Amino acid sequence: MIALFAFLLSASAATFSHTTPLPELAANSQAVVQGVVISAETRVKGHDLETHYVIAVEQTLRGATLETVEFTLPGGKFEGKTQRFTGIPLWSEGDEVIYFVPQQAGKDTAQRVLTVDGHQLIDSLERPEFPHTSDELKVVLRK
Repeated sequence: MIALFAFLLSASAATFSHTTPLPELAANSQAVVQGVVISAETRVKGHDLETHYVIAVEQTLRGATLETVEFTLPGGKFEGKTQRFTGIPLWSEGDEVIYFVPQQAGKDTAQRVLTVDGHQLIDSLERPEFPHTSDELKVVLRK
């Protein structure tokens, strides 16, 4: 019972007090890529879950050309349990995403992801200055 309480408490404690503006996020990225989730593996880390994603890059929107990118986000689905954190998407294989690849691995990963739904972009952090379509994002990245 105590472990379950700690699990639920840690899930509700995840919040973002600071988000990086889009121009700064793009400038501090070695690449901005759009691709498809080809692997989503969730594991237990302490009292929490985390999911390691592998993305097959379909298009480089800016910067270095990469074939795949990998990163880990808090939360996931494991053995019938789901843990979600505010502002962090939970993807499955086949989902389309945009990832701002950091210069240094593991740096503010949750702020660096967007979900693609057709041409619409879904920002789990609901940042008002972020573009709402992939075409709008491409225009911003060309600046």
